[in-house]
Amino acid sequence: MANKEMENNNRRKYPIKRNIQIRPFAKFFLQINKKRIIFNLVVGSLIFIFISAFLMTWNVYQINSFSNHVNENSNWASDQRIGAYSCQFTGNLKPDFQSNLLSKVSNEIENKFDHIIPGLAVEGLTSSSLNIQLFQEGTSNPYFGLTGFGEIEFQLVASNIAEGRFPTNYSEIIYYKAGANSNQFQINDIVSLYAIRNQPDYKQNFTIVGIVENLEKAFVEANRSSDILSWEKYIDSENFDSFYTNHKLFTTEDYFFDIVNSYPEIATIIGIAIDFIYDSTAIKFSKIPSYITKFEKTRSYWHMTLSDLYGNQNLVYSQSFSWNTDILDFLIEFNSIWLRDTVRNFALAIPLISILIYFSMAIFSLEKNFLNSTFKLFKKQGLEGKNIRKILLLENLILSGACLLIGIVLGVILSAFSLISFGHNVNFIAFLGGIFKPLLFYSLLIYSILFFSSGYLSEVRILNKSSIVISQQHQNLRKRIFKKLVSIEELITIIPGLFIFGFGVIGLLFVGLPDTAFNETQAILQTTLVTSTSLFFIGIILVTFSLSYLLSRVLIIFTTFFSKMLWKIKRNPISLSLKNLASDSINYRQLITIILMSGICIIPGLTFQTSLNNHVIIEANLQSGFADIIIPDWNFNTTIFEGIENIPNVELTTEVTTYKLEYNDDDHFISKKIVVNILAIKDPINFSKIINYEKFEKEIISEEEIQELVIDNTYLMNTEYASKNNFDEDSVLFNSHFCDVFNEFPLTFVGSFQYFPLIQLQDTYYPLFNTDITFSLVTNTKTASQVEFNAKNTKITKSNLLLIKTKDQNSIRNVQLILSRDYDITALSNADYNYSNVLSSFKFTNFILILTTIFTILLLLLYGYTTSSMILSSRNKIIEIEYQTGVSKKLLGLGFASELFFISFVPLLMSVLISFPIINLIENMFIIQYPVFKKFELFTPIWIYVLTFGLEFIAVYSSWITNLIHVIKNYHPEKQE
Repeated sequence: MANKEMENNNRRKYPIKRNIQIRPFAKFFLQINKKRIIFNLVVGSLIFIFISAFLMTWNVYQINSFSNHVNENSNWASDQRIGAYSCQFTGNLKPDFQSNLLSKVSNEIENKFDHIIPGLAVEGLTSSSLNIQLFQEGTSNPYFGLTGFGEIEFQLVASNIAEGRFPTNYSEIIYYKAGANSNQFQINDIVSLYAIRNQPDYKQNFTIVGIVENLEKAFVEANRSSDILSWEKYIDSENFDSFYTNHKLFTTEDYFFDIVNSYPEIATIIGIAIDFIYDSTAIKFSKIPSYITKFEKTRSYWHMTLSDLYGNQNLVYSQSFSWNTDILDFLIEFNSIWLRDTVRNFALAIPLISILIYFSMAIFSLEKNFLNSTFKLFKKQGLEGKNIRKILLLENLILSGACLLIGIVLGVILSAFSLISFGHNVNFIAFLGGIFKPLLFYSLLIYSILFFSSGYLSEVRILNKSSIVISQQHQNLRKRIFKKLVSIEELITIIPGLFIFGFGVIGLLFVGLPDTAFNETQAILQTTLVTSTSLFFIGIILVTFSLSYLLSRVLIIFTTFFSKMLWKIKRNPISLSLKNLASDSINYRQLITIILMSGICIIPGLTFQTSLNNHVIIEANLQSGFADIIIPDWNFNTTIFEGIENIPNVELTTEVTTYKLEYNDDDHFISKKIVVNILAIKDPINFSKIINYEKFEKEIISEEEIQELVIDNTYLMNTEYASKNNFDEDSVLFNSHFCDVFNEFPLTFVGSFQYFPLIQLQDTYYPLFNTDITFSLVTNTKTASQVEFNAKNTKITKSNLLLIKTKDQNSIRNVQLILSRDYDITALSNADYNYSNVLSSFKFTNFILILTTIFTILLLLLYGYTTSSMILSSRNKIIEIEYQTGVSKKLLGLGFASELFFISFVPLLMSVLISFPIINLIENMFIIQYPVFKKFELFTPIWIYVLTFGLEFIAVYSSWITNLIHVIKNYHPEKQE
């Protein structure tokens, strides 16, 4: 007997391990968890679909964007850039130039290009010129630029001689008649030129034997660079201001060396300009960052002596040579634009990504009570923990693999459909090749691992807790008081949110500092500004998500308290259902958090396309001055102006000048930079008649106020600056207010404007913490000239424009053709400012926002349906008691419907009310485009508020009621034993 008792005790201490098959348990587990697994499969697949569609579309859009960039910016024959140049003062030098320089240097640079991008420079289409600055003493326009061309370029010059003949020796030259100020020389005029300023001991006489004009068109038609005709305008050199010319003279390369060598001594500037026609197809899109790195390393390293350049060992003066500037700028511009678009679109996807991540965390905690019971049951049946973990491992492997496969297939289909819908040309071979792109591959791989790990670890945690006794569970609850205040969901969003927000603020501060390295190029400044602004708003969104979760807990606490008070006042099934909110606070809290965030995800997709279309129309009109035709770089040529006025179907013309004044005011403790845009109108009456005031909406100034500008020393000012500094009809603006002056004079205020044609908004995307003073003025040409004449210590840049209004829209194209044919003038129509490239670049943004709206509604449907199932299953005992006491199924359903309405109505309303201020705050992120003439504003009429609320309400309640009706209708009481 004793032996038998001892044997039993040993069995209790050391239970016999039974050989239990895992397969039946795994099959049973999958069957009873079918509903939860299907839900996880749907939500997980949506996440993978979004990632696949987003990145597949982004890959094609990236390739198409580069193609568009090439089409819009690769007119290499006239791109206002120089491929390679040298511009340097010689010092006092005895010239003895002997070699054929241009072909030597051109070939060497072409070889350099081939080392980085093989086949980039098209062989035989390189244009080059030698240039020297000469002087004419005793004249008001003493600066002459002598240019020596290579053989092919000079043949183009010779074939376009308007008067005279080809030079036959180095004492004969051709005069280039360019612009209105180039009319003072005639055939057979003799020009005496010096190679040392203010030392007329040495001079050479040259006879003008030919006159040429309109060369730009001839060079472009021959696919040769017209930029070398005015190369000094397009270079970035410390000697740019020195190499100034009033007149241009042309000769051959050989004669150029003869002319320079004929001087006993020179002390002037010599410039070399070489420009290339590039084959854009040689550029490998994926290697653009590598190209930029290689080009930047060699951008200005080529430092050669004159003996190297000109083949004369006696010339040892050092001269630097810059090359690849145009192609490097071309690549940097695209890279900058692409980075800007990437940051913007990923930032706009943050709200949906936040909800998707939250879903990933929430779906694995669904029905944890049911899982806990299942695990306890398996353990009672003798299944060990390690075997249960194998089942969970298998379940999550199957689930993750299925989600990945479904996500890739449907994501590819959705991406292809969206691209075709938005009018993109899709090469399906290249498109499908995007699946194997590293970005998509690694993104899916990383998220697959995260998805699998989250599911597996969440279920293992529930498994580990299933063995804890009830007393220990209560003890653990007491230890979790801190979680009532701060939860893990908030910490994982608010901490990175604050860090990202901080980096954005630091970036904006740094960009706003004067003389920072970021100001070296506009591309770098723009990229840094956009990136910092995006980080700033990404941080805001993440912090908003965290605060939404905090607000959801506050609402639950308040609602629970209110419902308990209601139960005390009146006891019925509805108040009972409300009283039991506390038992499902976690489920409700997750639902409320998603509801609060859903407004931010839904609204942009409903409003963006209409907002963008409205913006583009007014922006195009503002940039073109509401004119039908605009001629940039207008030279105020009276003869041509009179000819244009007489063109049939030309109704009105007006000349304007845009000024930009930049002045550093050092009179304050902190130096401030004052930037003023001035639009000077020559004929305010005609200008006022060109504007279409109906398209200006409420922001336009009146026609009468514009016409008042015919009075000298009157002005209009932008409203923001006028109201901030109290400028109105009773105040006086002195020119000393915005620049250092020789003579001070007052200006009379006429009116103010929010937006005005041809005036760019400088501060729209400027750093948030910048201290510069910027404002805009509109006045007449005489007043603006007086401001310019009296300004000192002020940098002034200006541009002349001619605006033309035709009698009807059908005449625009005909007038453009006449301007091109008879006057060699490139004129832009209003349609050329239609921002078609902007609309194209924002197709992907619109796709992301629409996709976000659709996905958010689907997620609300799914989560509402599942949450209702969880709440109803956790209320089985309460439902049983109510049903046994005679409460009808109809009343039970009404109680639960009231409960959800009560807990969700306020969050739904808050979702809409909170979302609009946040979206209005970040609306300018949606369209970051230079130049900007009107701030981007979302199209948000009152019905958008109602529609957003309705979509959220329908998504949540339809899923809830559908499940509620089904469960209540099929409810049966538990069998009594």
